[in-house]
Amino acid sequence: MKILIVNDDGMHAAALPHLIRWARKLGEVTCVVPKTEQSGKSQAIDFLHPVEIKEVPLSVDIRVWAMDSTPADCVRFGATGLKKDYDLILSGINRGYNLGADIVYSGTVGAIFEGIRQGIPGIALFVALWLAMSHQSRKQCRRQSLINYIPLLVLLLIVNRRTAESN
Repeated sequence: MKILIVNDDGMHAAALPHLIRWARKLGEVTCVVPKTEQSGKSQAIDFLHPVEIKEVPLSVDIRVWAMDSTPADCVRFGATGLKKDYDLILSGINRGYNLGADIVYSGTVGAIFEGIRQGIPGIALFVALWLAMSHQSRKQCRRQSLINYIPLLVLLLIVNRRTAESN
């Protein structure tokens, strides 16, 4: 399985390396993320300015593509710029909530909608309990493998692939 990982919290998001390592158990992983926080950008794209894109190391075993742009642009670059076909997009793990009507503003969910436009199914992941946790609990959670916490802390929003009949 070929997986594209994106987020809206940027390349320094605490959960990103853990999600990448976990997703590697499912298949080949490519990660394209904003260089900085892009929360609330929805499905925005930037076609007015040049965008810097660099492959950067996050750790000894992880390299990601970092962009000066939005999560939707990360999906566009991952698919068209890198000329790769993906079976799945994982967007997140977002810190905080993406609930109700507010999901239309979410960069995490906007990346999934951009993937759907390109025919790639996706899952937006977010940690609803992250903000409710104390600073000490978050620090301890970062030190331990989040892989153990994913089933407990992550709520999944599954967006299915469009069928030929719905186009």
